Amino acid sequence: MGNASSSSKAEPGEKLLQGSLSDASFQAVKASWATLNVEGAGKLREKFLALFELSAVGKGAPEASRFHVANGLWRELETDPDSNGRVDLNAFCRLVETVFFKSLRVRCRFLRRVYLQDHEHTMRPKEAARLLMQTGFYCLADTFEDCLGDEDLNAVSDRLKITKTLSDKEDLNDWMVYEFPFLVCTLSVFVEVKLGLSVESFRLPTRLPLLRGQKGANLLRPADVAILSLAIFSAHPEENCSGEEGTIKQLYDSRSEGLGFNRLVNSVIGYAGPTIIVIRDQEGHIFGAYTAEEWRRSKEYYGTEDCFLFTLSPHVSILRPRQGGERKFQYLCDKDLAPNSTHGLGFGGDIHFTRFFLSSSLSKPGCTARESGLTFQMGSIGGEDELFEPIQIEIWGCGGKEAEKAQQQCRSDRAKFIAQRRKVDKSQFLDGFSQEYLLGGTFKHKEEVSNRGGE
Repeated sequence: MGNASSSSKAEPGEKLLQGSLSDASFQAVKASWATLNVEGAGKLREKFLALFELSAVGKGAPEASRFHVANGLWRELETDPDSNGRVDLNAFCRLVETVFFKSLRVRCRFLRRVYLQDHEHTMRPKEAARLLMQTGFYCLADTFEDCLGDEDLNAVSDRLKITKTLSDKEDLNDWMVYEFPFLVCTLSVFVEVKLGLSVESFRLPTRLPLLRGQKGANLLRPADVAILSLAIFSAHPEENCSGEEGTIKQLYDSRSEGLGFNRLVNSVIGYAGPTIIVIRDQEGHIFGAYTAEEWRRSKEYYGTEDCFLFTLSPHVSILRPRQGGERKFQYLCDKDLAPNSTHGLGFGGDIHFTRFFLSSSLSKPGCTARESGLTFQMGSIGGEDELFEPIQIEIWGCGGKEAEKAQQQCRSDRAKFIAQRRKVDKSQFLDGFSQEYLLGGTFKHKEEVSNRGGE
């Protein structure tokens, strides 16, 4: 990332101090440091902790939790190896630089130190994973307080039961990088807002628009979309998914539109963006799938690795594509495309043994959620029975206004095509009618006259 142009540039002697920070960010960091250090070293730590205090830590949390992240950052500031033990502007710049510009693996280790403060490495990996997620949500709630409240935080904490086998800290790093890559960026967003920086490339996907979705009695709640936000990435976590701030759009809700496969298909066709499908089955399990690829009718599987299966209740689980697995990601076929093919919407496997499948009947025995397959990681997303009865289905679009415009254009084009076909069909009908009943009568009369003349 190059340095952005700014009216306030670093002095020649400050370029080394600036490092990877843009001119604008460097000026903001200097201004923040001047505010922190205005009363000298005696008040520096106190002001630093107050700046990075967490106001959103959930009801019943101990007072110390408010300063947990701040203490972790202060320790990093004190122990910076390039500052020779001095807490100064250089150490502060290196701290900010690490938060934003180091490699993802380096930032994973940094996040563990700041969020866990388990310097003796005595914490079990699964407990560490749960606390990492919980602290990440505290940071998000502090930053996006209009989206996540105490109820949401408690809901997340209750369901964060890590089901993966994590043996050591390297497994923990892999879990963060592969399953929740934007967990690392929760600290980046938190620091960015606290310091008034503008580091666009390191914001969470689309600046967390998912958190700004509807808060009604939907299957997808603010806590759920926060979890999915941390799981969504496009090959490189530093890249935004769309770069657009806004809300997700509900494309389909079976409560208001009824459980109907044709309505479900029409809700996604033409929408040129990522979608989230959420299902509640007869046992109360809530699960689904995310895909970045636009939906289209096809007799074959298609899609990209930017998709995953998930469980949201009774626990949280993300199942990504297998490394080196089959590339049969998503499938959508109806009778309009192929009357004699398998009709439904699915993920993974093949047409006859789909890992996760909604049949066109939207009922047992056609709907399946299996524990294994050759495309996605192993693990259950629904209940013990692989056959399920969908009670409620929601589909959400995450592509912003451009995806909505594309769908509107697609529907407009289809309406024009249907209208044109009706005109053609009507014209052909009238032509046939005229020939048979008008011209046909004329020719028949001529034939009768001719026959009478030859008698």
